[in-house]
Amino acid sequence: MFVFIFDFLYVLLVNLMKLEFIWFFFSFFIILFSFFSVTSGNPVFGVLFLVLSFLSSALFLISLGVDFIGLMLMVVYVGAIAVLF
Repeated sequence: MFVFIFDFLYVLLVNLMKLEFIWFFFSFFIILFSFFSVTSGNPVFGVLFLVLSFLSSALFLISLGVDFIGLMLMVVYVGAIAVLF
């Protein structure tokens, strides 16, 4: 009985650590691309970094389990910026 409980807790802990790594990974790229979008001198590169920031935000939301909002962010914002610029 105790072996099963410890095995379950170990698997749960390993899965949470993987999920936490994914969140930090996307958060790092959101901050990085946003910084590059603001500080880039060329407007084309600024828009490119803004699109990458929105894509990272959408993937972050999808990894949190909020699929609809992540997909709408991808379709509305990334699609509109890509079409208008």
